[in-house]
Amino acid sequence: MFLALTWLGALAEPAQAAGRVALVIGNSAYEHTTPLRNPRNDAGDMSRALSDLGFEVIAGLDLDKNGFATKLREFARAARRADISLFFYAGHGLQVDGDNYLVPIDARLKEEVDLRLEAFELAAFMGQMRSRTNLVFLDACRDNPLADGLKRSMGVSRSAAIQRGLGRVTDASGTLIAYATQPGNVADDGVGRNSPFTGALLAHIATPGLSVNDLLATVTDTVMTATHDEQQPWTHSSLRKPFYFIPSAYAASRPTTTAPQATTRPHAAAPQVVATPGAGEGLAAPDLQHDGGFRDCPQCPRMVVIPAGSYAMGSPSGEGAHDEVQRHRVTIPEPIAVGVFEVQRGEFAQFLKETNQSGGSACWQYDGVTTKEGSGPADPGFVQGEKEPMVCVSWTDAKAYVDWLSRKTRKKYRLLSESEWEYAARGKTATPRYWDTSDSRQCGNANGADESLKTYYSDWFELTASCDDGSAHTSEAGRYGSNEFGLYDMLGNAREWVEDCWHRDYGDAPTDGSAWTDDGTCELRVLRGGSWLDGPGGVRSSARDRGTIGIRFSANGFRVARALN
Repeated sequence: MFLALTWLGALAEPAQAAGRVALVIGNSAYEHTTPLRNPRNDAGDMSRALSDLGFEVIAGLDLDKNGFATKLREFARAARRADISLFFYAGHGLQVDGDNYLVPIDARLKEEVDLRLEAFELAAFMGQMRSRTNLVFLDACRDNPLADGLKRSMGVSRSAAIQRGLGRVTDASGTLIAYATQPGNVADDGVGRNSPFTGALLAHIATPGLSVNDLLATVTDTVMTATHDEQQPWTHSSLRKPFYFIPSAYAASRPTTTAPQATTRPHAAAPQVVATPGAGEGLAAPDLQHDGGFRDCPQCPRMVVIPAGSYAMGSPSGEGAHDEVQRHRVTIPEPIAVGVFEVQRGEFAQFLKETNQSGGSACWQYDGVTTKEGSGPADPGFVQGEKEPMVCVSWTDAKAYVDWLSRKTRKKYRLLSESEWEYAARGKTATPRYWDTSDSRQCGNANGADESLKTYYSDWFELTASCDDGSAHTSEAGRYGSNEFGLYDMLGNAREWVEDCWHRDYGDAPTDGSAWTDDGTCELRVLRGGSWLDGPGGVRSSARDRGTIGIRFSANGFRVARALN
C-alpha cells in the first residue's frame, strides 16, 4: 500500500492530495404521489460505483425534507475541501419559471407557495459546488403527477410556468450538467433494476481513458438505442479541461504491488460507503479500500486478503448431515486473497464480451413447483441487476472465468478449495452461521429462503427462516452483513462452486487447505454456502451440496480466490 500511495502522490498536482466528494440521492418512496421504481436502486448502485472510483460518498435514500437538509449540510462541509465535487439525483423534479426543484418524499405540492416550503431548488445544491471540477447528473426528468396537481391550483394564467421535465442551467462555470433527457422533456423510469440513463452511466463510468464528455456521448447512444430514440440525454458543460474518472495513463501504468494485509471488521447490517479520497483532477485513487480490499483491474472482482489460520472443519454431531460430521482440523498455511462478493453479473458479462461467448446452454430454473430448463443460457427465470451474483454458471464456466482473469491480470486466480471456502465463510467463528446459531437473524445477514420466498412461491412447502428480507430471489452484492473477514454473502444469495470433487465424507480429505480433486476427471464438484432457494439447514457454514460440472442452475454461482505470490 505504501508503494501505491507513493506512486499516486508523485502523479498528483499539487503534491497535497485533493479530494473527490459526491452527494448521491435517490428518492423512490413518495408518500403523496405514485412511488418510483428505480431511483433507490440507481442511487445505491451509483454510490458504490463512485466509491470504487475514489469518491468520498455522502448517500441519501428516500429522503424527506429534513433528510434533504441534513445531506445538503454534509455535502457543503465536504465540498469545501474537494477538488472535484459531484452531485447525482434520481427522483421527482420539476421546473417552474425556469427554476428546477427536487422533491423530497414527504412533499405536498398543493399551492405555489409549497414549492418554497417543501421542495429544494437545484441551485441550493449547485451553490455548494465550488471546486475546480463540478459534475451534476440529474435523473429527475420523470413525468411528475405532483406538477399536475400544482398546475390546477395555480390557475390558467400561472400554470404555464410549470413545464415538462427540468429546465436548462447554463451559468455554472467549471461545471458539467448531464440530464437524463433534453430540457423540457420527460425520461423513462425503466422496467429493469436501473433507469435507462443511470444504467448506461453505470455501464461505462469506469472505462479507462474515457473523458466525461466522451462518456456522456456513449451514454446518449446507449439510451437512445434502448429507447428507440424516444429519450435523448442532454449535457451542458463549461469545464475548462477534460476530466477522466479513470485516466488511460493510470490504467496502463498502475504498478504491481504486494496486496495489503487483511484487516478484520465486525459484520454490519449494511456495507458502509467509505472510499480512499482521490488525488487530483482526473486521477482515480488506487482501488485499495478501507477494509484492505483491492482490484487488479476496473472490471475485476474486489478482493480482500484473509490471514493464515487453523480451524475445525465440518459440523458437530446433531447440527448437520452425515457428510459434515467427520470433523477434522485444517490449517490454511498462507494468507490468500478472496473475492469480497460473489462474481457479479456485470463482471461476468465483461468476460463473455472479451472472449466472444454467448453463455452456452440453457439454465435450469425453479418455477415454484419443480425445476425446468429455461429459455436461454443466462436466464434464471427472474430479473437481475449487474451487481447481483452471476447465477446460471456451471463449474466449467467458473473455471473458464478464473483462467481468463489470470490471463488478463497476470495474477494466479482460481476457485477456492472446499476447506479454504469454509475457513473464509466462518470468519473465525465456530457457530453454525457466522452471525450466531439463530435463523431468525438471517434476514440481516444472508439471503436465504424466508417469508418473501414463501409468499412469492405459493406452493412452497419446505422450511424457511422466520423473518422477511423483502427479497424472493438474488439480491445486490453487499446488501447483507459481512463476516469478520469482510466477506459478504458467504451464506445465501448463490451457492458457490469450489475446486473439489464431491466426496461423501471427509475420511481422506486434505488437512492443508488444498483441493481434493482425485485425478481431476470427476463429474461432480462441490457447492457451498446455500442460496436464495435454501432454507436454514442449507444456509450454514458447514452445509455442503454438489452439482454436475456442465449443468447451469439459477441458484448456483461462484467466488474467486487469488494467490499472493
